[in-house]
Amino acid sequence: MNYWICSTKPLHQWLILKPLVFLSALLASALTYSADFGVANWGMTATEIKQLETRSNLTPFGEADYLIYSVNINGIDTARIVYQFSDNRLTKGRFIFKPQNRLDFARALRQYQTIVSLMTSQYGPASMNQQLHRAPDNALQSNAPMVNELAADRLILKTQWQTDASVMIHQLAWNNNEPHHQIHYIPARSITTMATEPAQPLQSF
Repeated sequence: MNYWICSTKPLHQWLILKPLVFLSALLASALTYSADFGVANWGMTATEIKQLETRSNLTPFGEADYLIYSVNINGIDTARIVYQFSDNRLTKGRFIFKPQNRLDFARALRQYQTIVSLMTSQYGPASMNQQLHRAPDNALQSNAPMVNELAADRLILKTQWQTDASVMIHQLAWNNNEPHHQIHYIPARSITTMATEPAQPLQSF
């Protein structure tokens, strides 16, 4: 994340801005460091990532296709980072988020907006921002509040950011009374074939 602060600002302005800059950087660093995804670069092995990760490892014993770590993000009840492998090489990643109460639609929506804010502070405005209705004929005609649309399993919220290395697809939807809130990371070189794939939950935790 890059911040430019003019050296001609009065000292009292810098002293006010400095804590805000530090706090924003700290929160965004929970989502990603300077690597392609989490602490890793695309193509790394599971062994290499284990050596870099310092968070609590929640990966089931004997699992070789993915690694799961606990993540603490201010404003998010429960978060996990998931590294996914193909032929022991990192090819995909996800952050998965859960509200304390799976039926608290308003809380889930607030947490979605929190992640949008953090991602935007790090990567800039989203390259895509969509509200997808499951029933296109009735889309936006009822003027129902967004929380009600989520509760009725009619609405999917989706945002996307892109860097030179990665495409990040952020999604919130409901299915069978379970919130599906996650960010799906993929290598940018695969954007044509992978960016349109729906983000599916890996597993419950």
